[in-house]
Amino acid sequence: MDDLERLEKNAPLILCKLEKIFPPAFFDIMIHLIVHLPKEAKLGGPVHPRWMFLFERYLGSLKKYVRNRARPEGSIAEGYIANECLTFMSKYLHGIETKFTRKRRNYDYNQDKAEELVVFSLSVRPFGLVTPPTKLSQVELDVAHKFILNNCDEIEEYRIKHKEMLQRIHPENVDSRHEDQFTEWFKDHINQLHIDKSLDVSEELWALANGPIPFMTKHYSGCIVNEGWFDFKDWETDPNVEMYVDDMLQNSYRQWRNTMHIDYKMLKAAGKDPLTSCPYDWIEQDEWKSMCDWFEDPIFKKKSEANTKNRAMLPYPHTGGSKSNHVRAQEMVPPSAIDAWTAAHIKKDGQFVNNTAKSLDDELKEERRQCIENGEIVNEVKIMENVLGKRAGRAKGLGMGVIPPQSSRKPESSANRALLEELKQCKEKIQCYEERIQAQDTQIQNLVQSQQGIQ
Repeated sequence: MDDLERLEKNAPLILCKLEKIFPPAFFDIMIHLIVHLPKEAKLGGPVHPRWMFLFERYLGSLKKYVRNRARPEGSIAEGYIANECLTFMSKYLHGIETKFTRKRRNYDYNQDKAEELVVFSLSVRPFGLVTPPTKLSQVELDVAHKFILNNCDEIEEYRIKHKEMLQRIHPENVDSRHEDQFTEWFKDHINQLHIDKSLDVSEELWALANGPIPFMTKHYSGCIVNEGWFDFKDWETDPNVEMYVDDMLQNSYRQWRNTMHIDYKMLKAAGKDPLTSCPYDWIEQDEWKSMCDWFEDPIFKKKSEANTKNRAMLPYPHTGGSKSNHVRAQEMVPPSAIDAWTAAHIKKDGQFVNNTAKSLDDELKEERRQCIENGEIVNEVKIMENVLGKRAGRAKGLGMGVIPPQSSRKPESSANRALLEELKQCKEKIQCYEERIQAQDTQIQNLVQSQQGIQ
């Protein structure tokens, strides 16, 4: 109730401030309705117990019964009685499909199965175009098996157990090693328990661990799973899918290479030979040697030094990664651009990246606190512009903003300059012709006047 009273008090004030920004045509009856909504909420309670959508939809169904527009009430009465009779009779009709016995549109025949593992209880109803039976490759089978193991909740304890084992062996890159080695480890572990006739291993769990059997499969253009409709596209020819996969692979390779470069520099700083001291047991020696050769390449060293110099020039480096502050702010509850900026400039230990970031954060929160104490509307975008400043066409720290026009960001090309010069010459010629025409008009008027004087 306190929130509703505050909203009722602030709504007229907010609308008066909006009138200074938007034109009068913006304030129609729907905008004025904001003034009365808090009072209606206090008197009537939540909206869902008193809304009229159900009745309006049913009135629409009754209107469809009208066949004689001269007698609409009679048509509605006859249609209602006919519908009631059909509904009553359909409950006693057997062997035919009615609205009470027909299956739902996205029915996937999944209600009668009761298996121990969810992955075996799910069924799929395919639809669409069917391709001739083909045999899946071993790579496709491995990918499908890995996906199922990573999304099966019943084997979560085995995933935790494997990660703990990898943590004891070596504390670095546990997640990536787990992703690569879990399938084989899980298979060997369950097979050993199955040989020992352990009661913890059922036939379904043993089948899940050993993976799918190669067989001929048909390809469909879509399917229905858990009453959800999935329509597949041809990912091999779809440019959007290809672009997404390329970006994902490039980001994964970039992160993998950066991690290796950090370990490479740590080995050199410790006085060890990187070629003979590979810190990863899951990478081939040839691959590690090629990465070491690339780290020693002059081109890579030049880029690395330039990137290090550019990062050192940042007044307050961020720790948010590739996610923009705008996306991070929208994920917060409630959304806050200032809190998103703060989260992007704090390290894992909870400290700010430097003193500059800490002082700016204090200024941002101080201005927000003053707005709240003065009873003003908190405009975080304006606060961040006042404290952090602005760039050309963009507000700093928001990860969003109006992109400046192309002409203001790039110099004019030679073709544009030539067109402008040609346009200038055309304007000069037109002006010269207009002056000549005006002089000739003056001469004609003088001749006419002299002719009239002679007559």
